[in-house]
Amino acid sequence: MHIPRLKVWKLREPNVKQEFAQLVTERKDEVFEAVNVERKWNAMKEVWQKTTEQVCGWTKGPPRHSETWWWNDEVAKAIEEKRRCYKIWHRTITASDQNKYKKAKRNARRNVALAQENTRAC
Repeated sequence: MHIPRLKVWKLREPNVKQEFAQLVTERKDEVFEAVNVERKWNAMKEVWQKTTEQVCGWTKGPPRHSETWWWNDEVAKAIEEKRRCYKIWHRTITASDQNKYKKAKRNARRNVALAQENTRAC
């Protein structure tokens, strides 16, 4: 699940970095006014977060409708079988279980491809 996050990677851009530094410098008094270490840390954290939010913004967050228009019962069964085989192979680590997993994986891929092809044709 994708949750909205601050776009901190934008701080690599020189003009954004300058604006961030300027705004943090303007709000430094909030940090120095705090009495003890805990309050100083919370004040500093709040200054950084609010400034980052102001300068960089947020990501959009999760899409409203996650579409898997090609998903059907056959695909669900094939994926479930693949997962089951993987768990068994991961537990036992035998060649025969690995082969069963590979076969189930191929079958799942094939079912997904067929389902996608069939729904496009409609």
